[in-house]
Amino acid sequence: MFKNNLMQFTLQAEEVRRFHEIVGWIIKKPKYLSVHLIVFRGQPALVMHHFDWTLVMPLRGRKPSKPFKIPYRQLQDVPTDAEGNVIVKIYPKKGIGQIHWSEPTGENFAPPFPFGLDGFNALGVPAGPEANEYPISLLDDIWRCAKRCMRPRYPNLSCVHLTPDGELRATDASFALGIQTPFTFDVPEKALVRSCELFAKRQLRKRKTFRMNYDGMSMRFNFGDFLFLTSPNTEHYPNLNKTFPQDDTTKTRLTLDPADAAFLKKHLDDLPGREEHDAPVTLLCDYGGSVSVHGSQAERAKTKAILLVRSQHEGDAYVVQMKRKHLQEALTLGCRDFRFGTSYPLAVTENIRFCWMALDTCGALPLESERPPAPAVIWYSDQVPSAPPSKNRENTRICESLT
Repeated sequence: MFKNNLMQFTLQAEEVRRFHEIVGWIIKKPKYLSVHLIVFRGQPALVMHHFDWTLVMPLRGRKPSKPFKIPYRQLQDVPTDAEGNVIVKIYPKKGIGQIHWSEPTGENFAPPFPFGLDGFNALGVPAGPEANEYPISLLDDIWRCAKRCMRPRYPNLSCVHLTPDGELRATDASFALGIQTPFTFDVPEKALVRSCELFAKRQLRKRKTFRMNYDGMSMRFNFGDFLFLTSPNTEHYPNLNKTFPQDDTTKTRLTLDPADAAFLKKHLDDLPGREEHDAPVTLLCDYGGSVSVHGSQAERAKTKAILLVRSQHEGDAYVVQMKRKHLQEALTLGCRDFRFGTSYPLAVTENIRFCWMALDTCGALPLESERPPAPAVIWYSDQVPSAPPSKNRENTRICESLT
């Protein structure tokens, strides 16, 4: 059936290195996966399938006489200094395969590995329709969502949600993020993309554009020398339309002054309680419009607050305790417009909305039992932070205004 009872597939050492590089962008431990050697759109190609994504890398050279697959760990035996051709040879009657390559010191090969056609039939990839072209800058927004929900404990949530009107969404069950892009996407109401570090790679930014489309089953990304197909299960992904607060739930609106926002972002982790579970902080929109952020520990002397002297709020006086990382995320995203009320806390910019779950303390004052204790130390957002003695008169005056 096969000439000389041999199946052979030839590729370049640089193609093997490129394939290893791309695989590493997608998955950290791929050693139990397989590499499929197939024909894709008339070209030989290396393909890797996982449970909800596929990587396709077209190659130069001859097509395989018959598509087949080998364990990926066999291809990993090829060293980084390999040169020229890398040849995969399969001897069906002997039931073995072997990989040969060249090194600066001469020819080399990996130990033979067991092979049987019955268990090594390759899985192909449909060609799919022509994809739409997008500027490479769209990858930045995809990565802004993807990096915030890459949680191995929650694989069903480790996805970026693309909506037809061009919004990118992400959640890890404690927050929801939406980034409105200037594009529309030809996708169903809930199209998901597996979150991975591929979208962060600067190597992809060398091109001005990439292609993306939905083929009826998967989102397809064409980056020129490789394709990434991804199709996470949409049934287990939450409906984020019901998560983002509506305007009529807002009771208090806080607008941070830019200098206050920069000060708070820089010094938020200097507040006590960072080592506690959830590292809680309390945001107090007090009577008279004053705004402060509090951190505390069990010892009274270690309570501190940042008074945001340039910022004020409108509406009800309000107190909300939250995970420090959520307030930090809102500031990192550039949010200065905060809205509180009967739903989740919400922070927004012109094209971003970010909401999160508050901790136990949350509600409009007067909830005097929920008000944070008067801090021992106050830092003013218009001054360099210091830790003056608690008997300092000015510090006492500010403490009185927060009680």
